[in-house]
Amino acid sequence: MELKMRAIRESRGWTLTDLTVVTRIPEPTLSAMERCKIPAYPKYRQLLSRAFGLPEAELFEEADE
Repeated sequence: MELKMRAIRESRGWTLTDLTVVTRIPEPTLSAMERCKIPAYPKYRQLLSRAFGLPEAELFEEADE
């Protein structure tokens, strides 16, 4: 199970490192969130929503497999 966040990030050509620079969320944390290994806490959800310019709900839906 993965989140749409990863697909959206990759569609923009962003690496996890790029997203870390923008959000200041550690790269291992972003990776774990994308793989649903840890929850996306509200503060992280807000930062990521702003970085992508998308609603939180869109980023944190499960990706179609």
